[in-house]
Amino acid sequence: MILPRVTLRYFASVREALEMPEETASVEGEKVADVLAWLVAHHGRELIPLVFDTKRELREEFRLLHNGSLVPRADAKKVRVKDGDEIVLMPPVAGGR
Repeated sequence: MILPRVTLRYFASVREALEMPEETASVEGEKVADVLAWLVAHHGRELIPLVFDTKRELREEFRLLHNGSLVPRADAKKVRVKDGDEIVLMPPVAGGR
């Protein structure tokens, strides 16, 4: 089985936690949810509260893009990834007045 190679772009608290703006990785699985599982498996459990709620679902306020299109929270387990895809992780950002 050939693993899809995807580009992961990180923003805000996820970028800070990982100390990098992006990476390219070969991930096991075919769905966006598999990419998120790979992320936690390879970068540590400290990412869990940044990305997932207490039910281990994608946090409601979290924004996830697949090839530039917003992935609704309920669709993370349905949307397929393939070689060359881009996943953008955008946690909520606070600040300003």
